[in-house]
Amino acid sequence: MRRLVLAALFLLAGGCASVSQTTGGEGSGGRSYGIGHRPVQEIQPPPFEALVDTPPIACYSLTDKHEAFGGTAAYTPTSDERRLDDSKGGLMRRYTVPEPIAGNCQAPQLFKVVRLEAAIYWSPKTCAHVIRGPLLSVWEQQGAHRGELGYPITDELPMAQAVGIHQYFENGEMAWTPIGGVVVRRFTY
Repeated sequence: MRRLVLAALFLLAGGCASVSQTTGGEGSGGRSYGIGHRPVQEIQPPPFEALVDTPPIACYSLTDKHEAFGGTAAYTPTSDERRLDDSKGGLMRRYTVPEPIAGNCQAPQLFKVVRLEAAIYWSPKTCAHVIRGPLLSVWEQQGAHRGELGYPITDELPMAQAVGIHQYFENGEMAWTPIGGVVVRRFTY
């Protein structure tokens, strides 16, 4: 529900037009064939569904991605932006984000929120993507951007056939369900 509200507010505020108009420098890779005013990220995930033409993913800078996800009203910074010591020239910043775990409109007295750890990672080829909660924890245990999966190439996505989330990386995918926990699948595109 929170994502729907944030998405609606984002669109009402003008969508991408309300976010910084930066297209050069960080994350642009010199490509100008983007979505709206944004270039397309160099590494694209596989189609999300076999029979659906998945549009390319737009390239965001680390700062623009934070703003697109609600800025400090939704994602509270817990670190400064920092350059990563790797050959890909990556950047990252850590956040916490409120996540409702109980209650709803019909039972507001049961409403309960926890704070999840989150991070936004950026590289010139993958652009900026949010990774959070159990996926972030397992990914970092496996070496994060230096591990076998590499950088994230999507934000988390809802699973089509189950209750849960999944996220694509340069060299694989991670999925989380309440019953199965986190599952890591490695592959190359």
